[in-house]
Order: sequence, then structure tokens, then C-alpha cells
Amino acid sequence: FVFIAAFAIPTASAFATITQVVVNGVEINDFSAPVSISGFAGDTLGVRVTFEATSTDEEARVSARILGEPGTFVETGEFAVIAGNTYSRLLNVELPFDLDEALDEPLTLEISVESRNQGNVEEQIDLHVQRENELIEILAIESEDEVSAGEQLVLDVVVKNRGRHESEDTFVRASIPSLGISKMV
Repeated sequence: FVFIAAFAIPTASAFATITQVVVNGVEINDFSAPVSISGFAGDTLGVRVTFEATSTDEEARVSARILGEPGTFVETGEFAVIAGNTYSRLLNVELPFDLDEALDEPLTLEISVESRNQGNVEEQIDLHVQRENELIEILAIESEDEVSAGEQLVLDVVVKNRGRHESEDTFVRASIPSLGISKMV
């Protein structure tokens, strides 16, 4: 599960005020109260950032990233904002799949409304991420390129348990439906 708690007050600058953040459909309007949101490692978080422009600027953008996790930075293109108008932009932030779940410290989702000329406004939200209970992944399958009729097809299959719990009885089933052949090991 992903648990998100925001511990800040709405941030203002000469440029903008963040008024709302919606993460996977859950609204965060009060940045001083903790909020819990569920999700799983490998999921994509829909992050909608709503802000009010307090001054006009030709070069604004909205970004989000998970601090300390490479490849999680996403941002909009530059756009103009007009003082007094409210803007809403949607970002999709991918939660890292290869998290070390033994880590007790939360991750931090940083949301920023930036102006090239007037600075930026940021909110930071704590992320507690966990894996699904049972998640078996096939990492590799190797076999001969060709097999003649009557010969056995040998497959080498590598599986990995990426789930939270140990997987005891894991089976692999290989099938060729057009021939009506299926075998489980």
C-alpha cells in the first residue's frame, strides 16, 4: 500500500499558491493534516496539481518526483499563467518497482509549480510503499529454436518472487493450445 501524509501548509510565493493535490483520486486540500492513500510498488500515481497564479508569467511548469529515486521525475511543458486564474495539471508518477521494503523511512513525493523568472512553490508528501502480497514474475524463458515432430521441447524458465510473502508451491505451466498440449512442473 502507499500511504501519503502531507505535513505542510499551502505554500505561496510571488508567483503561485498550490490549492489542491489529488493523488489517485484522493483530494489533499489541507496540507497540515495527514492523509492515507493505498497503492503498490510498480503502480503509476495520477497526481493532479491545482494552483492559483498570483502573478502573470510566460514560462511556468508543474513537476513531480520521488526524492532519491532515479527515473521518477515528470514535468509538464512550459505554459503561460495569468494572475488570478486557477490552473490544474495532471502528472503520472511511476512508483519504483524494485523498492527495498525493509526500509522504514517513507519516500518523499515532491510537487513543484515553477516559474523560470519568479522561483517555485513546493509541497512534499510522505509515501509509504509496499509490495503486493503474492507476485511471481517470469524473468526468462529459453528453449531450442526448432523442434521436430516427436521430440521433446525443453524449456528453461526462471521465475522470481517479487511479492511481499514467500511463495511456497509455485508451478509453471507450458501450453501449445493448437496442438492440445499442456504440461505443468
